[in-house]
Amino acid sequence: MAQKVANEPHQNSQRSQLYSRIFRYLPAIAILVAAFVASGTFFLKSSLYFGLGALIFVFCLPASIALACYFVGIVCDIYDHELSALFFKSFIAQSTFVFFFIDALFSLAFLVTHNFLLEPFLLPLLFLANAIILYRFGDILIGGKRNQAVGLCAKRLATSLGVCFFASFIALSPIGIWIGDPLYYAALTYAILSVSPLIAFSKRTQGYHEAGLYLMRSALLWSGVAFFIGVAALALTVLQNNVIAYAVITALGAIVIATVGFRIYSLGSERIAKQSEDVYEKHIHKLVVVPDESFDFLRNNMDEFIRSGRKENLLIALTTLLTNAGYTFEESGPLLRNIADYEVPAIHKIPYLSMRKSLELEVEKRAKLINETFNHMAHDTSVVKTI
Repeated sequence: MAQKVANEPHQNSQRSQLYSRIFRYLPAIAILVAAFVASGTFFLKSSLYFGLGALIFVFCLPASIALACYFVGIVCDIYDHELSALFFKSFIAQSTFVFFFIDALFSLAFLVTHNFLLEPFLLPLLFLANAIILYRFGDILIGGKRNQAVGLCAKRLATSLGVCFFASFIALSPIGIWIGDPLYYAALTYAILSVSPLIAFSKRTQGYHEAGLYLMRSALLWSGVAFFIGVAALALTVLQNNVIAYAVITALGAIVIATVGFRIYSLGSERIAKQSEDVYEKHIHKLVVVPDESFDFLRNNMDEFIRSGRKENLLIALTTLLTNAGYTFEESGPLLRNIADYEVPAIHKIPYLSMRKSLELEVEKRAKLINETFNHMAHDTSVVKTI
């Protein structure tokens, strides 16, 4: 009961914000209503005014639908749904206006000319307009720095719509079927892989961060593969019957999907950690690490660095050690520079067949870095004494 009473002022504040923001658009609503009434009057008055009424209607219908979408965005904004608010205000409202406006213009052109001469250009224009709107929406999200992964996803979807624009234009030419249709294959593939930034940077899928980076990096490659599958599909359709063509294309698609799926599975964080652990256990007896027992308190941090490449805890421990020995930050920097400069290689860039060998080389490299650092420290008597 007390919680309900406490929430009432907040709810009243949200309602007042909603009413005040909608009130600002009352003039626009009044203009649209008046325009609809005027267009209806012109429609009924005579054929002479029919064109004027149609032009008013062509603008008013898309504008009213876009304004309704914008109002939904305002409601989302007031109730703290920032991403939904941006989506409705910066994309849906503009996209619906463009769609209905262009569609109405082409319908009006048909009523005037009584032919479908302009009809083939409808789809390319819609692709182009939505690509521009979606790309701008992505820029807004990235600029806001709170939904950058969604922004990257939107920009990649905009790119796929741009490819569809070119495909739909090329399809109008005599050779369009051989280039336009495969481009649709490529655009669809790129659109599907546009979710890769969400996989790479979302907290819910952080276990597949490397897989998401791999998909981001290889999106163009797999889109190119899809393009050539589209070419092969057309060639087989011409040379063979449709059953064989569909069977071959299905098989090729299954191979591609299985390859990508296996690569994503192999780049899961748990699998990478298991492989790193297996490599470490297999090669630890070959690694020469400074055996001085006075370094035992660093052993866990050393093992963590050699296993995974995480250097933060080891650097903290070594910095503390040097500070206790009387070293300033400037003096300890050169001793720890090799470890501080080490970066774990991008796993998603390593081919699957050479991944195990690469992990082995990295384990040996990390052990060598520790040996070199500890040997430099051991040469200083004050550090050895402190230890």
